[in-house]
Amino acid sequence: MIRFVGLGIITWAMLGACTSSQVLPPPGPLCNAPQSTTIPDVNPAHRASSFWLERLPKNESNRVLMTPHSIVSLNRGNQANEAAFQDVTRANFVNEEHTRTEIRDRFEWLQKRLMTGKYVASPTGMLTHANTRASQATVSNEIRLIHQEATLYCIPSKGGLYTLPTDKDFNRNHCSGLHPGEIARMLRVTPDGWSYVHVGHSVGWVRRLYTTKTILHGRSSCRTGSLSTTHSPCGGEPMSHCCPSTPTRGYVFLPPPPRASNPS
Repeated sequence: MIRFVGLGIITWAMLGACTSSQVLPPPGPLCNAPQSTTIPDVNPAHRASSFWLERLPKNESNRVLMTPHSIVSLNRGNQANEAAFQDVTRANFVNEEHTRTEIRDRFEWLQKRLMTGKYVASPTGMLTHANTRASQATVSNEIRLIHQEATLYCIPSKGGLYTLPTDKDFNRNHCSGLHPGEIARMLRVTPDGWSYVHVGHSVGWVRRLYTTKTILHGRSSCRTGSLSTTHSPCGGEPMSHCCPSTPTRGYVFLPPPPRASNPS
């Protein structure tokens, strides 16, 4: 009995505390100690570049890492390897047949992934809609800069491609990220503001609003796409607007869908 009485007293005390008009002060910071800005085993002398330069072998800090000849050799090797970083500003960079095949192969590869269930699309039918958009694109040959952080999409759609179970943080339609100052060679443009670009390390689609105005335009022959520091006879417009020999829209990369799909 004494135990039950004691328990009742404790319960009454707890309820009384909860109903009291007294307001407890807010909790203080978890750590009042000032945060240290030093790094263990690092003294102020280590923060000066002279500390490290004085410890280099003589003339090492002035040694040329790559000579002009080695730079040329490296660039030549990169251009011979499609998977290596590419100089998108070089003359005769554009190969229309290669671009067409590149876009078609990516659509076909993604279509197989969807048909086998390895990928799921959100929204459903986004691949078909993106294919229609790509088929309406016209050939371009101009150079622009990326002026803000942007997504390089694998296909011209903001929709998502996911593996199961779906994780929204891993969108297979996000081929890469683009940063301010990156150079983009515009190879296709759609009427609704998408561009197929080569950015040296990747190819894909970007919203044109993330790019600057044209800073360098394809000139000379429409077939070679060679570059000049002067504007083209098109007056800065995409080459397909003024060069009759340049293929225009209408190339469908995938066969027509068996049924209607939702746009993305």
